[in-house]
This record gives sequence, C-alpha cells and structure tokens, in this order.
Amino acid sequence: MFAATRIGLGLCLGLGFTLLAVAPVRADEKLDRFNKVVAASSCLIEANRIVRLSSQVQGTLAEVGVRRGDRVTRGQIVARLDSTVEQAQLEALRLKAETDVYIRSKSVVAETTRASVMRQRELGRRDVASAQQVQKAEMEHEVALAELAQAELDRNLAALDLQRAEGTMNRRVLRAPVDGVVTRVALSPGEFADPQQAAMEIAETSVLRVELFLPLEVYPAIRLGMKARVQPQEPIGGSHPVTVVSRDGTIDSASGLFQVQFHLANEDGRVPGGIRCTIRFDEM
Repeated sequence: MFAATRIGLGLCLGLGFTLLAVAPVRADEKLDRFNKVVAASSCLIEANRIVRLSSQVQGTLAEVGVRRGDRVTRGQIVARLDSTVEQAQLEALRLKAETDVYIRSKSVVAETTRASVMRQRELGRRDVASAQQVQKAEMEHEVALAELAQAELDRNLAALDLQRAEGTMNRRVLRAPVDGVVTRVALSPGEFADPQQAAMEIAETSVLRVELFLPLEVYPAIRLGMKARVQPQEPIGGSHPVTVVSRDGTIDSASGLFQVQFHLANEDGRVPGGIRCTIRFDEM
C-alpha cells in the first residue's frame, strides 16, 4: 500500500509538472490564434483629423503661403487677407497709445498752476492778493489736474483701442491650428474669402489614428490600454508601438464587425495617413 501511495504521489507530481510546462504554451497558442484573426482583419492608418480652415472675417486674400503637400506647424501663418486699411488704422492707434506728449504737456500745466496756487496763497497771507485771486488760481489748478487725468484716460483708452485693432488684424491672418500636412488649397490670392467657405484643409499627422475592424468573436478580448505593434504597408514598413484607445460599444449588424482605434505617434511625419497596415497584439 505504501508503494502504491508513492506511485500515486509520483503520478500527481509528474502531472503537475506537465501542467506547469504546458500552461505557458497554451497562453502563447491562444495569443497566436487571436493574432491570426487580427491579421486577417482590415487595418487602416488615417490622419487623426482633417481641419477645414476658413477666414474668421470676409475679405480678399492677399497671400497664400502654402501649397498642397506642404508640412505646417501649429500657429504657422498660412494665408493673409488684404489689410491695407486696417494696418494704417493700427499704426495710427499705436502712435496714439505709445506717445506721452499730451500727458507731459498737461503735467507741465498742472505743475505751473500748482506753483501759482502756492504763490497766491502766500500773497494772500500778506494781504497782497485778494481772496478772489487765490480762488481763481485754485480753480485753474483743479482744471489742469482734470485735464491731466483726462489725458491719462485717453491714453489708456487708446491702448485698449490698439489691442482691439491688433485683434482685428489677427482675425485677418490664417494660422495652422495643428501640426500636419496641407491636403487641399481651395482659394488663391485675389479671391474672396468667407467664414462659410474653407480656404484650405490640413491633415493632422503628428498623431495618426489606426482603425482596426474585428469580428464579434474577439470582442470580449479587447480592452482599453492593450498594447500592440502596428506595421504600415510596404514600402513604408516599420513596427510601431500602439495602445488601444477606444472600442466600439456596438457591433455593425450587416458585417458583424466592430472598430478598435489606436493612436500612433508620428512627430517626424515618416508615416503618411491613408495607408493599410497590420497589427499584432503583445498581450491578451
């Protein structure tokens, strides 16, 4: 009986070691089967978004500084409206806001009238100047102080007008809202720009959107944050790390597919949008 117990224990230990050895293989096989389904699925790399850039105000285009296919950076000026009149108004307001001639002249008058008040008061104490003369000097000083305050107020208002004019000028300049590539230029210099009409389109390519369409059978296996590697089609090629950022909450009833999205960092712009790809998951 003791021998039988030893044999049974040996069988159990042997079976345990066998299971431990087989378990990782089964996990790998499961991942391989999963990746075979993924490899047979449709995968596309697209621009993260397409921005249709239009003028904020109406006007005639004076300059378009980019062409289709040009790379642009966020904030870069890509077009300008004709702003001859607005520029002249801006310079006039800048001159008015930055000059202090009027304030300095009123300051001199205020200081002069202040000295006159002091002198008239001193003469009044000596009975040389009448009370009316002292009162007149004080009134002239008050008027001078009010005019100085008005001059300072006018300069502050001019500074605000300058800011408003600069804002108006900025609205006549078109800037790229994203890092990307110009995919379409709809207007040329001399044409009329309108807020309702896109002057150009810019594809954001610093970050690309990877779309993978999978069958319902693997829906439970997809989780946010899952790590994978995407391989763009040749001749682009390469292998890039990505993670799952979204998964459809519904299944397309006609095809039985759902969409999974990834974000692909593409600061160097090496990978273009609009190409096919393959994906292999690193985990399940």
